[in-house]
Amino acid sequence: MECQEVNNANICYNYIMIEKIEKMIRNPAVIDDFMDNCFYGINTQRDKSEGAPRVKWEWEDHTTSSMFPQFSHELMHGHARRPTNGLFSDSPYWKFFRKIIKNFLEDNELEHKRITRANINCTYNFPYAHCSDPHVDYPQNHYTAILYLNNVVGSTYIFDKNANYKNLEEDSSKFIIPYKTIDWENDPIPVKHEVKPEKGKMLLFDGSHYHAMCPTTPGDLRLIVVYNISY
Repeated sequence: MECQEVNNANICYNYIMIEKIEKMIRNPAVIDDFMDNCFYGINTQRDKSEGAPRVKWEWEDHTTSSMFPQFSHELMHGHARRPTNGLFSDSPYWKFFRKIIKNFLEDNELEHKRITRANINCTYNFPYAHCSDPHVDYPQNHYTAILYLNNVVGSTYIFDKNANYKNLEEDSSKFIIPYKTIDWENDPIPVKHEVKPEKGKMLLFDGSHYHAMCPTTPGDLRLIVVYNISY
């Protein structure tokens, strides 16, 4: 971001200094409401033909690579993906999760432009790697925020390696460092921060850092909401 005025320059400096925030959201109990009503389905709802809308998942067999498939639910249509004609709508859960991230940004006094992406991701155990492909989400100045929806094994790694946004715009392959190309035993990418899931916790970090998820234990599901927020 180029800054033309003194005040803006100070704001830009603040952006650079915000490397990681790890805090509980304003009201963590609302996550239980969502999980009970829209993911697990409480007993009373199982007995009814109608109830709170259940999450509709899309199977993604290729995320950063085909090694790490997942189930995903798009909360909002990213600006680049919004249809130019016809009818479309954001997820019925977007209003709920939008309020959570807006409150978090307000509570932490984070200047930003707009939310560019928001998804619910559901992953499971993968026994063949200790983490997913290190990657970045977006080729411009942004924060990545992760809201953890349940208490499971499956850390987030924030690596001590930053992407050059200009290089990303010129070569999209640089968004991802394929897991198999890294010598994890002899020359690994250093992990700067490891953050463990905790239901109701929000992790926000400078989106230029390469990051990855770790697998959860067999039989468990790891559920998160991922936001990209431009600044």
